[in-house]
Amino acid sequence: MKHFFTLILLTVLTGWPPLFAQTFVPITVSGFNADIVAEAGNSALAATSTVIDGSNHVIHTTAFATANGVSGGITPTGNFVSGTKTWQMAAFNANNALYMAVPSNAVPNAVGTGTLTLATPAIYSKLSLLAFATEGTATVSVLLTFADGTTSNAGTITIKDWFNGTPAVVTGYGRITRTNAPMTVDGLTSNPRFYGFDFNIPCAVLGKALASVTFTQLAATGGTSRALILALAGVQYTPITYSSAHTNAICGGANGTLTLTAANGSTPYTYRWNTSPAQTTATATNVPAGAYVGTLTDANGCVFTVNDTVA
Repeated sequence: MKHFFTLILLTVLTGWPPLFAQTFVPITVSGFNADIVAEAGNSALAATSTVIDGSNHVIHTTAFATANGVSGGITPTGNFVSGTKTWQMAAFNANNALYMAVPSNAVPNAVGTGTLTLATPAIYSKLSLLAFATEGTATVSVLLTFADGTTSNAGTITIKDWFNGTPAVVTGYGRITRTNAPMTVDGLTSNPRFYGFDFNIPCAVLGKALASVTFTQLAATGGTSRALILALAGVQYTPITYSSAHTNAICGGANGTLTLTAANGSTPYTYRWNTSPAQTTATATNVPAGAYVGTLTDANGCVFTVNDTVA
């Protein structure tokens, strides 16, 4: 006789083909406090709201460079792609970065803590920041707030300085002095740089709709480095079905089976049945009568268990 039961679990799914890719899609957020990109006009001073390093620099676009006879610049679209990750910066004619510093540094126009709020709360399994630091590295904590009002600590990230860090999403776009014309550009060979920083949503809160992400700068190289967060991307997370089935042992022998079946989700999965010896495939064979626990671990390291009995 065979018995079936199904548990509905939440696990990682990209929401885009191919099924098993961990594809990071742009997340639209608000909460940026600084305009750091010169995109139009003939003055980097007028086109931005603050400097971002200790030597009076900001970022500019290639369109701004062309219009003003200088070199370098980032793409005017604000769209950046690296492998399966895509980030989209906010519009360049308004605030487009979260500009942070440790409170003791008292950097003008910077904040010690800032929150990026999702335009539409949604479920994710992983997040990725597009970010960099100036004047050294910056350590930033990450706090997740969900649509139900609960929060979860997602750990800390050490954001690399925009010069010489690896690996980088984009390099050599140059930095421009935040002045009226004439403006000068440097760092056109391999610096400055943007970086991607990935982190998982904790397993305990997977399946909750993310509403906002709060960042707090905890430490700074020499006490003076600044963190700049430019964009957020995420891997979408959707429900899957997960089922267990068994066949009973015949005539008291060790000839029953146990099977775990998962549809969709974040693969590869790993399996473990607490048979003796333990079996690590989806189907355990040569199983005597008894109660058993099956464990499934997804690609993000989240563990799900099920109980089944072979009679």
